[in-house]
Amino acid sequence: MDKKNFSSIGNEIKDSVRKAVNTRDFNQLNKDIGNTINNTLDDFKSSIGYNHNNSKNRKKCDNKHIYNERYKDRHYRYNHHSNNPPCEENQVNKNKDISNYMQFVKPVGRISGILFTVFGSIGLGLFGIAIIVMGILGYVLDNSLFYTILKGLAPLFGVSIFLTGKGGSIRKRLKRFNKYIKYTKNKNYCMIKELSNYTGFKKRFIIKDLRKMIYLGMFPEGHLDDQKTCFMLNNESYDQYLKLQEKVKAEKLEKEQEVSKKTKETSNDEIKNSELKKSIEEGKSYIRQIREANDVISGIEITKKLYQLEDVTRKIFNYVESHPEKLSDIQKFMDYYLPTTAKLLNAYKELDMQSSQGENICSAKMEIENTLDTINLAFENLLDSLFQDVAMDVATDISVLNTMLKQEGLTEKDF
Repeated sequence: MDKKNFSSIGNEIKDSVRKAVNTRDFNQLNKDIGNTINNTLDDFKSSIGYNHNNSKNRKKCDNKHIYNERYKDRHYRYNHHSNNPPCEENQVNKNKDISNYMQFVKPVGRISGILFTVFGSIGLGLFGIAIIVMGILGYVLDNSLFYTILKGLAPLFGVSIFLTGKGGSIRKRLKRFNKYIKYTKNKNYCMIKELSNYTGFKKRFIIKDLRKMIYLGMFPEGHLDDQKTCFMLNNESYDQYLKLQEKVKAEKLEKEQEVSKKTKETSNDEIKNSELKKSIEEGKSYIRQIREANDVISGIEITKKLYQLEDVTRKIFNYVESHPEKLSDIQKFMDYYLPTTAKLLNAYKELDMQSSQGENICSAKMEIENTLDTINLAFENLLDSLFQDVAMDVATDISVLNTMLKQEGLTEKDF
């Protein structure tokens, strides 16, 4: 029944109706339509009875094998312990493979497609004839009653057209379904591109078609991947796909986080390098100001103090340049101490340039000179604090070394 071209049913009925109208002989019309429908129903019944006939044939095969098995050597049967005869065993294995595959596919619509086509064709024939007859009678007898009946039959004729079209659509879908399962047989998944090459359908159409079939339950465990490039026939394959997707997403996220981290670190390093470079340039600028002030200011004592100030300031910035992590430790030194020192030196230069050195000027200059002693001491303490970590590391290394030497007995004077 599946191989029968159902589209010929409607054509046969239409030909019968056309012939009856042309010849004005409606006696044979009912018989022709009846024969067409009966033949269709007979084919339908024979398709349903196919499995029943297969069952009978299998029983014949089993009986024949049992008859032959009785004449086999008893020693042969004992050694092989055969529980199932070959014919039955082959049939069981075949049925098992088919059963395993068929749990993933269901030809939904096989019966409904036939019924829609049959009853739609019957409706097309009956209501089509009735409409033609009512139209002829209404025209010949010029009676509006027949036209009224014709209008009432028109919706029924429309329903028949719908049923026939629906049946044809279902049968076409089943035909495509058979193509799909023929290609995917013994497979857990297939690529949409490969299925398109095999069937000749466009990929977009196949995706839409498979979605519809999955919705109808024709592929009970069918799934499409997110990219709509792969079709999976069972949940096991889909679960593997989901796990793979999760792994890919996790790897992608990890890679993105790693790139983001590196970018952030690079950005931070660039910022730190920029800040360090800026601080070193400012430090060099202050050192130049101290040197320029020393060149202008006269006086042996203050000159010594300025040389000392220049030297300790240069050492601080040289150390920070070699150890950028210490930049934060001299932040107050940069923001307050150096600017204040530069301001005092500028004031001293201005006072020293005065031609008349009065009591107030001399007092102010003396106050600045004394302050320079405090500043030099503070800067030297700052430099010393920068080496605190180094000193601690050295002390720790020495302590560990002494302990190890003592444990080995290498510090004893007498051997």
